[in-house]
Amino acid sequence: MKLPAPLLLICLTLGGEACLKSDDCGQSVNAAKTSPSGRMQAGAIVSACGATVGYYTLVVVQPSGHPVEAERKDAALMVPGVHQIYFSWGEDGALLVDVPAGPLIEQRLEVNGVKVRYRSSLSRQAAERTLGR
Repeated sequence: MKLPAPLLLICLTLGGEACLKSDDCGQSVNAAKTSPSGRMQAGAIVSACGATVGYYTLVVVQPSGHPVEAERKDAALMVPGVHQIYFSWGEDGALLVDVPAGPLIEQRLEVNGVKVRYRSSLSRQAAERTLGR
């Protein structure tokens, strides 16, 4: 399910804050990976804030030592709908995120000192086909 157009506009206007700070939000961490040094962690989270808001998926970058949470200040990527987002750590200061096709609510190039690079999910799928995976 995608965000209704009026709510998507509110999310874009407020930078996603309205979508993240509701008491009615349910969150599911689909993936979490710790950086090579163990200092940072990244997580892919699907969140639903009630029947009228719909689902959105985000990737967050946070210091290690606490459970991964959907915090606006830590969001590298936020997209409407439910997506399986793949990401991987390069070195400690670099995260590579596969971006699904479609609209974006937010996409940042640096979060908490970690540089974030993006590539299309279609590029990843093509590379996997070439490698026979």
